Amino acid sequence: VSAARKLSVDVAPAVVGFEPGTATVGAAAGGGGGRSRSSSMRAVVRGAVVPASAASAVREQCCVEQEEFEREAKAKRAAELRALWRALLRAASARHHVRSRYGRSNNDNRSDRD
Repeated sequence: VSAARKLSVDVAPAVVGFEPGTATVGAAAGGGGGRSRSSSMRAVVRGAVVPASAASAVREQCCVEQEEFEREAKAKRAAELRALWRALLRAASARHHVRSRYGRSNNDNRSDRD
């Protein structure tokens, strides 16, 4: 849908069926209580309907958007991994500092402290 809108092409969501949904009856509906009822149906939307003359352009735009989404997800994951590595190195550095300054065992050498 977003690809068609970027191209200023008429678009409509493609409803492919219906599935049971959950409707809240009560406080929101003015009845008080907020009970759940599963007798309502909701539309299942998969894709979009566009004019045949614009279908290939919309498909191409969808591919471009998908590639951009994947590129952004990859960059985000790389930034997350850098942050995790940075945290690991900081923790290792702090641990090394504490161990070198205060020793590894319970038999601390008190003369090393300032």
